Amino acid sequence: MPKAADFFVTVVEPLSRNDEAALPLNPERERRPFDESRTTSRQLKDLARRYLAHLEQTLQQKPREVVLLWPEVVAPAYLKMTRAVKFEDGILHVKVSNSALLSLLHELSERKRLVEALQKKIPEVEIRDISFRIGSFPETLS
Repeated sequence: MPKAADFFVTVVEPLSRNDEAALPLNPERERRPFDESRTTSRQLKDLARRYLAHLEQTLQQKPREVVLLWPEVVAPAYLKMTRAVKFEDGILHVKVSNSALLSLLHELSERKRLVEALQKKIPEVEIRDISFRIGSFPETLS
């Protein structure tokens, strides 16, 4: 059994400016002189414009509609054991309750059939794939 005298405490003191200069520089980092004429901050209008463009692109994919179509295309036997959680970048993300079901749904032929069924229901949205993951979810939809 170790005794209290066997443990040592190291006290770390903050570096002073002189100590910082002695630290080695990261050779992979490119050092550039600070340019005071360029601002490092961004204006809210530029950020808002970029965010709204991203939001518009996301809404054009109709993520809610794709997620809500899942119960219509999946086999009734699998419905209580699966839950579509999100649609993003052309990929529908689905949680499944167990590994056996994951294996069944992950088969290329079954995934392809499900993608085609979703695509028929909502042809204006490009559905590239379905990603299945094991996860838990509530029994009822909210």
